[in-house]
Amino acid sequence: SRQLSEENANLQEYVEKEVEEKKKLSRTNEELLWKLQEGDAVSPVKLPPTSSTSFYRCSSGNSSPAKVRTLRR
Repeated sequence: SRQLSEENANLQEYVEKEVEEKKKLSRTNEELLWKLQEGDAVSPVKLPPTSSTSFYRCSSGNSSPAKVRTLRR
């Protein structure tokens, strides 16, 4: 029973970290889309290198795409 409780707590912590990472990626995606729409992407910007695994690591049971607000002028 104690082992299952410990495993459950560890899994909950892992899920919370994954949810936060997904939120962070959604915010970054929204910000980049906004910059594209505002024309800021015309000037070259160097992005920090990221590992390719970070894009695929966040696959969870819920595979719905992040909702993104679009701004129109």
